[in-house]
Amino acid sequence: MPWNWFLEFKTKIKRINLFKDIDETNEEDIKNQKISTIIFLILFTISIVALFLYSSLTPITKAVVVEQPSLSDYQQLEEKYSNTLLCPCTSVSNEYNKFISSFTPTLNQVCSSDFVSNKWLNYVNYRLFIEPQYHFVFDFRHSAYGFFAMLRTLCVLAKQTIDDELISFYSTILLTENIISEDIFLANINASRDQFINASATDFIITLDSVILMGLVSNAVINRLETNWQLSIWLSSYYNLFGPAWAGQAYSLVGNCVYPTSVYCSITTGIYLRKLPNETSSNLTWANYRAELQFEVPGVLVGPFILHSVLQSNLSCLYNESCLSKLNTYLNDSLSPFNATPLAVPSSASSLPTINDTAKTLMVDFWQLNSAYQQYFNVCNPLTCTYTYTHQFNILFIITTVISFIGGIVTVLMIVILPTVKFLRKKVKTFNRLLPSLSEIVPHETNIERQAVGDITEQKISLFVKIKMFLLNLNLFSDPDENSEWHLYGQRLSTRLFIISIIIAFFILILYASTYSITKTINIKKPSIDVYFTLQDKYPQTLTCPRSSTTNENSQFISFQPTQYPVCHSDFITDNWTNYLRKVSGDSLFFLDFRYTNAAFFPTILSFCELSRETIKNEIFIFNSTKYVTKSVQQIDLFNSQTQQLISNMKQTTVNLFQLSISMLRQTVWGNALFSLDTYWYTPDPPINYNYNSTINPHDLNLIFYPRSYQPNNDTTCSSNLFLVIIWVVIRVNQCFVLLLNVFLNQTCIQTIYNLTNSRSQHPFNATAMQLNSSRYNVTTTVQDIVYDLMIEEWNTETSFQFYFKQCNPYLCSYSYDLKGDISYVIAITFGLIGGLTTILKTIIPSIVLIVRRWRQKRKIDINQSMINQVSFENVTYTIIKNNPTVIDFNKLYQKYSNTIQCPCQIYSIPYEQFITFQPNLHSICSSTFVDENSQWLIIDYPQTMLIHSARKDDFRQIGSPFFQLLNSFCNLSNKTINAELTTFNSTRFITLTLMAFRQFETQINQLINQFLKNTAGSFINSLFFAENMTAANMFFSAFESDSLYSSASPLYDYYTDSVFHYENIYDRTDQIYNSNETGIDCDCQSTSWCIQQAIVYDLDTITQLFSPPGIFVGCYLVEAVLQSDLRCFFDVGCLQQLIDSLSLVNISVSDIILNSTASHYQEKSSLLEIVSNLMVEEWNNQTSYDNYFNICQPSVCTATYISRGNIIYIITTTIGLIGGLTTVYKFVVPIFIKIMVHVIIPYIRKKCGRNNNGEI
Repeated sequence: MPWNWFLEFKTKIKRINLFKDIDETNEEDIKNQKISTIIFLILFTISIVALFLYSSLTPITKAVVVEQPSLSDYQQLEEKYSNTLLCPCTSVSNEYNKFISSFTPTLNQVCSSDFVSNKWLNYVNYRLFIEPQYHFVFDFRHSAYGFFAMLRTLCVLAKQTIDDELISFYSTILLTENIISEDIFLANINASRDQFINASATDFIITLDSVILMGLVSNAVINRLETNWQLSIWLSSYYNLFGPAWAGQAYSLVGNCVYPTSVYCSITTGIYLRKLPNETSSNLTWANYRAELQFEVPGVLVGPFILHSVLQSNLSCLYNESCLSKLNTYLNDSLSPFNATPLAVPSSASSLPTINDTAKTLMVDFWQLNSAYQQYFNVCNPLTCTYTYTHQFNILFIITTVISFIGGIVTVLMIVILPTVKFLRKKVKTFNRLLPSLSEIVPHETNIERQAVGDITEQKISLFVKIKMFLLNLNLFSDPDENSEWHLYGQRLSTRLFIISIIIAFFILILYASTYSITKTINIKKPSIDVYFTLQDKYPQTLTCPRSSTTNENSQFISFQPTQYPVCHSDFITDNWTNYLRKVSGDSLFFLDFRYTNAAFFPTILSFCELSRETIKNEIFIFNSTKYVTKSVQQIDLFNSQTQQLISNMKQTTVNLFQLSISMLRQTVWGNALFSLDTYWYTPDPPINYNYNSTINPHDLNLIFYPRSYQPNNDTTCSSNLFLVIIWVVIRVNQCFVLLLNVFLNQTCIQTIYNLTNSRSQHPFNATAMQLNSSRYNVTTTVQDIVYDLMIEEWNTETSFQFYFKQCNPYLCSYSYDLKGDISYVIAITFGLIGGLTTILKTIIPSIVLIVRRWRQKRKIDINQSMINQVSFENVTYTIIKNNPTVIDFNKLYQKYSNTIQCPCQIYSIPYEQFITFQPNLHSICSSTFVDENSQWLIIDYPQTMLIHSARKDDFRQIGSPFFQLLNSFCNLSNKTINAELTTFNSTRFITLTLMAFRQFETQINQLINQFLKNTAGSFINSLFFAENMTAANMFFSAFESDSLYSSASPLYDYYTDSVFHYENIYDRTDQIYNSNETGIDCDCQSTSWCIQQAIVYDLDTITQLFSPPGIFVGCYLVEAVLQSDLRCFFDVGCLQQLIDSLSLVNISVSDIILNSTASHYQEKSSLLEIVSNLMVEEWNNQTSYDNYFNICQPSVCTATYISRGNIIYIITTTIGLIGGLTTVYKFVVPIFIKIMVHVIIPYIRKKCGRNNNGEI
């Protein structure tokens, strides 16, 4: 059976003639046709098999697009195709508040304990007791209220800091071009969380360190507990004189406590009893008595600076119930009894943490962050997800590949094989015919040659005639049913037209393909940096190297190694130098002595060095963790330019913020007129000729304070500034005055100091002068300038493009170039179109030549009608491409295709300053004469002839000058803050991967600007509140006596005597009480520092009231009072004139200085707190330029897609593309199908139906 089948198949193959021609019916032509058929079938079969093998073995990368994926869809795809899955986000940059529902801190138990409650503060408040037995400086009862008030303040400020920082945290942008998996999302959020916690806590500690530094610099500033200096009045009965006196408290000089009034000194507080010297062995002096410790309160410290004492305490007694119970026995006479609950001992801690340890975590035990990946997915809003996978033997790919090549293969084989067979067989026959004649001997060579020449000529003529006849008789459109002479002639004409057309089309295709400029794109996978540099040199315009990750932290390629001013690593900030300045026992020092003034100077410089280092360290930490966003590897020049700009902005921002911090603290010191031994004197009120033996001593003799005066030296200036100690002290060396730092830069001067003081030092030390060989500062640079520059010599920054490239890790680099006449492109284009063109020409040309054969044309249309109908009704996605679009082009496209338009930015990390500008306009008070540094308003005071001024708390003359100076300061600080914050804002980058439409851009930028303005103003006012709260919590005393009254009363208060003077100690006993006309409620400065009262201008007798300027208040601290005041009087002609007259100001015209209310958007009664809370700004005058944004984005192309049914061009091109292959396939398939129908299917049906198998069809 198989053998018979093979013979039958062989016989049928022999009968096949694919090249049958009715004009060529002789045996030789038929044989040529059959041989050509066999060769055709063999070559065609080989080609099909080769195509099949190629297409079945070729790895196929299939891209699948999932429309509108849900979260579950994404997660399933991410599990299977994590390496290739891409889901572009509709919203690329999203704020954290969109997917972080809460970020809640749990404060340390101290902040919610009884020990920061009002009940506890009232319980330990012994300030109301005037008996001296409660007020030994180290006694718990003396300092407890201040200690726990500070502890509560730390909790409040920590919570405020957290709330402020969380506003910024929630507005932080998470940038994701494509949606990221849940684990990567959580990793990003957790990293941001950790960075936020570390940076916020560090900022908090740095701010506290700044406050401590203020205390160190201002070591002569008195707190009301007098834990640093004990104030007294000396009295001389012999000279009938009195005057101020002070002495440092008796702290042990250990560790950082290098002098008694240093902020770093501390001692454990306790309960002390006062005893006579002969009744105790204690050496703690308490006036004429001794202080004997009865009970120590472990973990609660007292020191010159309340903040530092609290930070160093661990509250151990408050964790121990028995210790707390015993403490209560000593407090049984409290006016407000209270039984506090002990703190719970932490189970995880091996030892109790200090408050400083807790403050380093922002007083937080743990943080609870709740983020929702579902919400992130929703705001990312991916419209599609695309993933790819690779596989072999894809049946659809095999079929389409084979069919697409069938038309061209068949056409080429049909054209080439038959003429080739004819030519070769003819040559073989000629050779066989000539072979016998070559073996015969020819006698006459000349005749043979002539005959050969004649034969060749005859053959050429014969060949030409044959070619001509072949072309004349060639019929590619032969039809057995139409063999009349008329039909044959028409068929031959069609053949000639077809050949001419195909030759013309062929040459046009070759000419077009060879002259067409094609862009070749080359991809290089995993390029090295050397390869990148080579490509960058050759193809700088087209080279792109997409990054594996679009964001990297700056620390990965930018490094800092800052060095500080030489003083920060000199001998003068060491303990050796500090100890060297200590005098031997028995020596006394004049208050302007070099050793006296420098006892605090260099520890202060050391603190500035340390604060500078901490500030820089924290800012570098934040900078290093900031993301550098680039979609592809940046060119090295652009990389260097951008990173240098980032570094410059970071340095400037750090310096500006540091200066603002110092300026804010500076304003707090002088703005509140904090009392310092270096700046104020004091005297009893009323001033009398004090008679020691007099009986007129009042029970409570209050003091009044008045400024000290300094006579400037020719080589220095003296002005009120941050350094309340005399920073610029002069010493006499070699009959000349030199600036202090100059001394320490000159070894000769150092040696002179050594020679003069070494013999009187407790710890001799020979210091080495500082060197300024390579310093950017000169010898005349002031300390303030050095400090304001963060004491930095060099930042020593370094950027590494190599590290940047390594972190970019580009998975490929692609570049393109234009090429003409590419042979592969010519061949591909020609072969791709030849099959379709041949089929089309064969279909069209006979119709043109033989119009009369309309019924055949109709049959062709009917055959292809179903395909055309299908194509015409198919939904087709069209893509519109606009190269180098303008704004107008983009807007037109956006109006039509807003949902699909995409314009990728060439530069998608754009500094705000390139399209956003600010021109802030401050309140008119800031440009008025009221804050002019040369105006009379800044020097309002009593006449200089009145040495002692009024002690009235509501006296406007006393606070007039500082009032207007504070206004000036608020204006200057606001301006500095605005400039500093704008520097930071301008360098911040706007991330936009694709061009945004104007409305979307405007909305997002307005949100950014509003958030920036809110954060900037909030940060400023919170810094101000921080400084003011610390002033109150440290119980600093105002020389205006606006917060408390100092008094002395003998013999009730302590006193002691020496060989010359009688000293009466001075104590703070009475808190000022204010009554606001608006509330009518008395306000105690111990309860809050925000108490206010109407200010009054008194006559020079300090009794007669001249004028009460409306809206101007006095209060516990001047800064708080000014903030609650308003400027209504400066908008009113009558009020302003009355104020001028009552103050006896001259040469001032009201019309020249009055403020214009119409020029302000604030109300006349708007408090200065409201104005300052807005940074004194009337209008920010910000402008946003969409055109600038568009030009910087520089989209090189915009694409938009839309879906429509097939248009005429699509129908024609698609049909032409399919005709070639389908026509050829139909020629093979249809006859086979008909035979199967006739010989198999129909007989089977007839058999089933019981009919005769031999019936007709």
